[in-house]
Amino acid sequence: MAEYSSCIDNVHVAIDWALSPDGDGDVGVALTANAVPLWTRLTLLEECRTRVERALSVLSPDVARGGKREMQLFAAFAAASTLTKGPGPESELAWSATLQIAERIGDIDYQLRALWGIWIGHHTGESQARALEAARKFRDVAALSSDVADPVVGDRIIGTVLWAQGELQAARSTMEQVLRSYMAPSDRSHLIRFQFDQRVTAYSALSLTLWLQGFPEQAMKIVETSAQLAQNLAHDPSIFHATALSGCRVALLAGDRPSADRLLALLQGAVARQVSYGVWIRAYRGEIMIRDGDPEAGSRLLEVALTELPKAAFHAHYASLRAALAQGLAAAGRADDAATVIEHALALAERSGDVWYFPELLRVKGEFLAARRAPDAAEETFLLSLDWARRQGALAWELRTGISLARLLAEQGRIAVAHAFLSELRARFTEGFETADLVEAAQLLTRLEDSRRADTDEIETDKSTRGKLL
Repeated sequence: MAEYSSCIDNVHVAIDWALSPDGDGDVGVALTANAVPLWTRLTLLEECRTRVERALSVLSPDVARGGKREMQLFAAFAAASTLTKGPGPESELAWSATLQIAERIGDIDYQLRALWGIWIGHHTGESQARALEAARKFRDVAALSSDVADPVVGDRIIGTVLWAQGELQAARSTMEQVLRSYMAPSDRSHLIRFQFDQRVTAYSALSLTLWLQGFPEQAMKIVETSAQLAQNLAHDPSIFHATALSGCRVALLAGDRPSADRLLALLQGAVARQVSYGVWIRAYRGEIMIRDGDPEAGSRLLEVALTELPKAAFHAHYASLRAALAQGLAAAGRADDAATVIEHALALAERSGDVWYFPELLRVKGEFLAARRAPDAAEETFLLSLDWARRQGALAWELRTGISLARLLAEQGRIAVAHAFLSELRARFTEGFETADLVEAAQLLTRLEDSRRADTDEIETDKSTRGKLL
């Protein structure tokens, strides 16, 4: 960076001349391909994408026959498109072309770059099953690489899919192993080859997984570690991953507003260079406004932000935003719109396999049913949410649904069942007792205990419900 960053203006002038009618197209193509690492390191991603696209359009017939130069340009275009516009049809076609050429000429490095791009397209799109298939193929090819860190990258992307699929213990074990064994290349080449720092991405999945498993304090410590690492790298895509795709979500789940605000401020610092990050800030600000008691304005802001987010990207992270929007719409008196949003989110999660948030989506649906005076349907939905959470090993979701269900049971006069059930859930936690959900559970338990003492005539033999809950 010290030696070459000051040359970027000369690079621009040279490429502009070479790709002009009076220039030399082959020279321009070669210069463009070789400038990609510099644009990437300087996080000039939009510039990289547009200039590579221009170079591809002027390839001479001798070059545009599936050779190394064309492979490099396709890979650069796909990577820059992924980072600026999100994975989509453009980047998918370019990654596929890269892989075909790389396989034909036996280039392991570019096979891995292409497989990573194909993996992230499926992972952030609508097929975790296909993402897992691409990740496993990456791991197989990585075994042939001369870079000993490449197989660990394969493990990392497999672990990320496992998290999205709700396979929490497998995801946690995989990420912890990745962080123990990963050795970053001394030249930071993985930032160029795989777009994000691999430790940051591993920390992201691990922090979300730990929160889901009921370890909010450990999750927040990892959020801080990840954000600091990304900031030290001064690498915008890694900052985006550490904040928008994990840190802000974990902080809001834990009810830690100061940390959420601090992480959003860190992301805001990258917006001047990466304009597309701004929509994520607006989405989170809308959610925070809803939480702070302004559901009308917050819902409007979040609703618009969701229409601006890439439609073919990051579906695994959209469920949480859609749940927040649905809750905001309900609080603003738009019950029918809220129900539509939550049903759409549930259908998309089932279709894509992004089910890590599924228990919470069901809980929110159950709350809507309870508000509409449909207690039997609400209870059935809460029980389904609990079943999903237990199969995932997501104690945090169990607690949230447990709070909602305990309230419903209490409203029906089933105080003892509600108290016993929620007490058992809270007792399974070993940390995080000052976080929002555990504080709420403790307060509800106190009220239930007071009600139980006051109502000595309550019948406490609801064996069917107790069997389902405990």
